[in-house]
Amino acid sequence: MIGAVVGPVSAPEALLIGRLDNTGQLGILGRTSPLSPGQSRSVGAHLRPPTSDHPWPEVIGSGQFGSPVHVNRVEPDVIAEVSADTAEMGGRRRHALRFVRLRLD
Repeated sequence: MIGAVVGPVSAPEALLIGRLDNTGQLGILGRTSPLSPGQSRSVGAHLRPPTSDHPWPEVIGSGQFGSPVHVNRVEPDVIAEVSADTAEMGGRRRHALRFVRLRLD
């Protein structure tokens, strides 16, 4: 699920991807590498600000992605297909996720 974006919601630079854990909470899985301009326009057309409380902070701290990153949270109802390297260090993914496509089906 796309839970937040780096940059404007209508033209995101990168996506923050989450998934539901065993308790139903939306946890952060990772951040994508930068989107191409076409990907940005396509994804941005389907995103909207959250309509209720969002579980993620507006600044994702250094424990997640290095330097603190300001994000724009979105309604987590759009699914993105991503590819990921399985390498981890200290419980964190070592490489950015790669956006493949939206799953609108």
